[in-house]
Formats: sequence, C-alpha cells, structure tokens
Amino acid sequence: MFQQLPLIEIDGLCLVESDAQANYLGHKYGMLGGTDYERGRVPMLFSGAKSFRASCKPSWPFLAAEKKEETVKAAISSAKNRYLPAFEKALADNGTGFLVGSSPTIADCALYDILSYFEMPEYGDLLEGSSHCKAFLAKFAEVPGVKKYLNSPRRFPIPDDAYAAEVKAALFS
Repeated sequence: MFQQLPLIEIDGLCLVESDAQANYLGHKYGMLGGTDYERGRVPMLFSGAKSFRASCKPSWPFLAAEKKEETVKAAISSAKNRYLPAFEKALADNGTGFLVGSSPTIADCALYDILSYFEMPEYGDLLEGSSHCKAFLAKFAEVPGVKKYLNSPRRFPIPDDAYAAEVKAALFS
C-alpha cells in the first residue's frame, strides 16, 4: 500500500506497518489481553518495547568504526537507566514470567526481540541484576512456536560485521 516493507500476506490481506501487523496477529491469536486491564497494558508495553528496541538495538555494525563505541555506550546507558528497570518491574509485578497475564502477548514478542540482542558481546553483562528479564528470555524461548522458529533456518540473524557487509552489498551494489 505504501510501497514499503515489512509486508506480510495473510488471510488474503497484504499488511504493511509493523503495528498493524502485530495488532492483526495479536487479535487473530488471542495475544492482546483478555480483560480491559490487560488490553490497556499490552499496547502500552508493546509500544514501550518498540521504543526500547529503537533506543538500544545494535546498529553499530552498519556505522563507521569511530561511531561504534559512542553508539554502544548510548545503547547500554538507555537500557540500564530507562528500559530494563521498567520491564524488570512489569515482569515482577505480573508474576507469571510474562508481561501481562499468564500467556504470551504481542508485548512479550516485542520485549523478547530486543532482549535477545543482549547476547551480543558488545552489551557485556547488561542483564546482570535483571533476574526477571533473564528468566523471561529463557521462558519465552521455550514457547513451542518460538522454540521451533529459533531452531529453524528462518531465524533472523543478530547483526554482526559480516551480516552488515552482506546487507550493504545488497543495497549499494
């Protein structure tokens, strides 16, 4: 529709815009919360996780070497001081291992997306002291469909220098 990616084709629909995709899939698979309270918290935490990703995702493989250190420091600072404490509290308050309710929601998917990047060496021991986030990573990775995806060749790679070179070659050659 807007000549952009990502695009998913599902149920005869071509959906662009990541929020529209997440909301459609969340509704289809019952991942938006079951009560009014949960339906209020899920989009809030989903949006917060998207902001967390925007602030902290590893973009440095695509940057010039002299900007890498500064970018990594900013990402770590944002994670430690703003986002990890908020998500650590949300997980602790809910008490089920998920952000809202007792089963995965679109907010959990978004949080897992950013937390899974923290396995990269540049982040060091960023999750040290965030026991609920660490436990969440392990629990979410064991959800059957997630586990299947993580063990499949379809898994999106965590960006490294080799991946960045491949992307740059595809885009600029």
